[in-house]
Amino acid sequence: MGVSFGLQKVDYRGENQEASQSPTRWADQPLRYYGLTNIALSAKTSLYAGYTQGIEDSGAAPGEALNRGQFLPSTRTWQ
Repeated sequence: MGVSFGLQKVDYRGENQEASQSPTRWADQPLRYYGLTNIALSAKTSLYAGYTQGIEDSGAAPGEALNRGQFLPSTRTWQ
């Protein structure tokens, strides 16, 4: 049997520059955690379970929005 847990601070940054506009920058520093476990059921079979969090880009506001081109806050993901 094995068990593992962790906590990690992520430094997530980016920059985008559209024609004739000043660069748009974003930064986020969330904490993400993860864990996993495995149990040997027999010599050839194990049961495994895991959970992890992530972060990904959410895109930019559409062209018709007042904040057009601005990057949206990053999105937390999990599996």
